[in-house]
Amino acid sequence: MLKYKVLFLLIISFNLFSQKLERPKIVVSIVVDMMRFDDLYKYYDYYGEGGFRELLKSGSVFNYAHYNYEPTTTAPGHASIFTGSIPYFHGIIANDFFDKSSEKVVNCVEDKNYQSVGSGDEIGKCSPKRLLASTIADQIRLFSELRSKAFAISIKNRGAILPGGHIANGAFWYNNKTGDFITSSYYMNDLPLWIKKFNERKLVQDYMKKGWDLFLDKDSYSSSPAYNGEIPPDIFKSSQNSFPYTFNHLTNEEKNNLFQFTPYSNQILVEFAKDLIENENLGQNSFPDFLSVSFSSTDIIGHAWGNFSKESMDVFIRLDRNLAELISYLNRKFGQNNYPLFLTSDHGAIETPSFLKKVNSLTSELKTKQFYDSLKSFAINKFGSEKIILNFSNRQIYLDRDYINDHNLEFEDVEDSFVNYIRDNFDAIQSIMTRSDL
Repeated sequence: MLKYKVLFLLIISFNLFSQKLERPKIVVSIVVDMMRFDDLYKYYDYYGEGGFRELLKSGSVFNYAHYNYEPTTTAPGHASIFTGSIPYFHGIIANDFFDKSSEKVVNCVEDKNYQSVGSGDEIGKCSPKRLLASTIADQIRLFSELRSKAFAISIKNRGAILPGGHIANGAFWYNNKTGDFITSSYYMNDLPLWIKKFNERKLVQDYMKKGWDLFLDKDSYSSSPAYNGEIPPDIFKSSQNSFPYTFNHLTNEEKNNLFQFTPYSNQILVEFAKDLIENENLGQNSFPDFLSVSFSSTDIIGHAWGNFSKESMDVFIRLDRNLAELISYLNRKFGQNNYPLFLTSDHGAIETPSFLKKVNSLTSELKTKQFYDSLKSFAINKFGSEKIILNFSNRQIYLDRDYINDHNLEFEDVEDSFVNYIRDNFDAIQSIMTRSDL
């Protein structure tokens, strides 16, 4: 799904800019994956008093911030938020991207040099080694000469690892095979006892027993225009592909995997965050600690059902209550004036293209395979071989410099040829940037 290129930031802080310079006990960051700025207002009437409304009332809102990079996906979004830099410098240009040195597609956080901690599979073999800049968490720890503690948690591994940076005390994420929270041997060789006890509670299975019904009465929800006349996706492997969703027919393994497609994955992060704060004694030091919480299910649900669906609306209404619970806990734990908190999003999303077509709104689609096949045909006709294209991924075309040099071609001429071909044949593409342009 294409990304909606408007970024927003909510900061709530009661003493950070006061006359008396006081160190906060803890800095809390919240990222809501694939949240659009207008989601703050689209569902405003259904929000309670302690979540999004509290942030809007008590915080500062930065609503004219724009992305200056492409593509806007989870990994470059998180890396850019927490480093204050851009993909050109911090190195995280996509979730998975082509690495020219190895000529292979690599994952942004995968690292076979480390082992999973908390499970015996591949999901924990990760590190922040591809992140080429320091994060807020890194700088807080360096400022305090490592006396501050820094932790990052998420359902997604990249939503935890990238905010945590290089010297976090720990980054923890969800293992969709086991239903547990795990980490990597990059951070530690064994899970803390409190996480083992948290995992032993098997909360995922308890949540999935509840099923998923609408949080509000049915009349409060929109008519799901994203699926107007279309068949919704059968995510939960049932002929019943609309509310209420039940999960009793699923195996435990299927429940673990599909848990991330439910709003309960936000709730479990709040529970995990509170346990982490208590057991790691955050906010009890003379130097500020740092905690990052990245909520992933808004993105996972938005991609599955569309960001104007009942499912997306319901997850935001429930997330509002999750935020209220977390903020209330932080206020009780640290005092309302003793911590800054910011909330932002890593990227947004456009309306479902098929729906836009139905209502005759402006939209267009670029089918990746057809586009790439056309590029290869052009390369054969113009330059004798498709091998002149080294890789095509993330809407980026990598040209093979060795092929260009071996055939006595000028790199800039080859660039221009591809640009002209694309511009003349694909109306869906708005702009084309070359390496030489940059």
